Amino acid sequence: MKLTKKQETEILQVYDTWLNAYLNGDIETYDYYFDDDYHFIGSTNNEEFLNRKDTTKFFKKTADQLAGKTELKNRIKTIEFFEGLVFVTEFFDAYFLISKEWTYYGRFRFTSVLRQNKEGWRFIYQHFSMPDSKAQEGETLGAEQISKENQELRDAIRRRTVELEQKNRQLEIEAALERVRARTMAMQQSDELQDASLLLFQQVEALGIPVFGCGFNIWDQDKKFATAWMGGQERTQPPFKTDSSQDVFKRIYEAEQAGKSLFMEEMGGEALKAHYKYMNSIPIFKEIADKIAAAGQSFPTFQIMHCAFFSQGYLMFITFEPVPDAYAIFKRFAKVFEQTYTRFLDLQKAEAQAREAQIETAMERVRSRTIAMQNSSELAETSIEMLNQMQALGMRPWACGFNIFEKDEKAVTQWMSAVDGSLLTPFTTPLTECPFFIRISEARQRKEELFVMESGGHELEETYKYMFSLPAAKKALGDVMASGFEMPKFQISHCAFFSQGYLMFITYEPYPEAHDIFKRFAKVFEQTYTRFLDLQKAEAQAREAQIETALERVRAKTMGMQHSSELTSAATLLFQQI
Repeated sequence: MKLTKKQETEILQVYDTWLNAYLNGDIETYDYYFDDDYHFIGSTNNEEFLNRKDTTKFFKKTADQLAGKTELKNRIKTIEFFEGLVFVTEFFDAYFLISKEWTYYGRFRFTSVLRQNKEGWRFIYQHFSMPDSKAQEGETLGAEQISKENQELRDAIRRRTVELEQKNRQLEIEAALERVRARTMAMQQSDELQDASLLLFQQVEALGIPVFGCGFNIWDQDKKFATAWMGGQERTQPPFKTDSSQDVFKRIYEAEQAGKSLFMEEMGGEALKAHYKYMNSIPIFKEIADKIAAAGQSFPTFQIMHCAFFSQGYLMFITFEPVPDAYAIFKRFAKVFEQTYTRFLDLQKAEAQAREAQIETAMERVRSRTIAMQNSSELAETSIEMLNQMQALGMRPWACGFNIFEKDEKAVTQWMSAVDGSLLTPFTTPLTECPFFIRISEARQRKEELFVMESGGHELEETYKYMFSLPAAKKALGDVMASGFEMPKFQISHCAFFSQGYLMFITYEPYPEAHDIFKRFAKVFEQTYTRFLDLQKAEAQAREAQIETALERVRAKTMGMQHSSELTSAATLLFQQI
């Protein structure tokens, strides 16, 4: 009888889970997979034909000697079926952590026999052994003529060969780490993590690790969500958000909070179906899944998720089978990425601070020009200063300026600068006739801070046709066309409202990163323009007081006249007061 693929998968999953427990000191899992009739023969003198109870008791005493200190390499595994019994045979090189260095110990042979009971596949017999180091190839026993010196030489050569292989492996790992380090060091924007995730996948795969996908998961500030930048075989994926309170991501979050450096979870059957059901509830991931299905590919029916944590998130590696040899590699990739990503964040912070200084300088120049205004006509010059500052900040506006509401807010007086930096003649535009301006008025009524409107085609043509029907606007826009510029065929109008009106920035292309800047300019202008209006009011009141005083003097003089001859002195006083 031959094992089915499903049976092989079940048996190997039991075998790998048990071996992982053995290597990590998990006594409960270690004992769980033993049959009551279990027996064991180990590689030391005191491990001879132990039963289940004695085997587990011995493991309790010695588990700390192996846990976290053992690595298996160059593994070769076979599985065979004989009359109800399954034989799993594995050969591997064992390395142990001795004095903080990984040291090659020797080649092991491990045989396990399993049979199926009502609980599933369970071990009934296991045997560890090592080759006789005294015997050469083709010999059963070492001949007496083999000298001690020759034996020591062969051992030294064998160990040296293994050490060289180990050092070569370390060089391969260092090269892979350096490639990922160099790519992340060169990042200018976060969306470059998409390409970096593909490179990470390629480097992990080149190291012989059977990986389905891997990538970077960056926490939000409160760690309630993480942005996943994942890559796979010849593909990159758009980033998507995962919820730290849902599915396996809750356990990942709890592992990070517990201070673990590596989280690992095996998923198959209904658990894996539930996981991908959650993932498909994320719209962006659903699109990714649909594309994978359309390409004739599918998601695994069994996978192991590994998450190596760093201060800002975790690297995720999804494999088809256990890869205990790769645990240390995953952690090293996380440490390397933490260093370069921290530097990237520092650079972003420095660039943001420099950008903020630019914005503050631009706003101060507009603020200073507004404060220096003596009358409203200077708004035109201030609009040119604002255009210059927008250009200094890297934007390419077609026009920008100030739109001041009439008292009833049914019309605005527009003080705009043109694309060539020239002044447009101020003009008044109703807000109740053209759909373009009606939408701006409605946004004002909704108390929006910033209203963004894209216009083009026939709609924009009708807007400019309407504006040319207004005599003052026709003259202003006609001056623009006379200087060699045409009206836009497409534009994006940004209206940043303040209490007395709105700033308008007309651009050819989207500037979502500038929306906050537009609102900040509006707030700055509101403060200075309010001050300007207050000064105008105070000056008007002072002027009115002067007029009243002059009138009172003339009134008093004329009231005190007794003869018409006194009109001459009254006329002199009137002249003086005027």
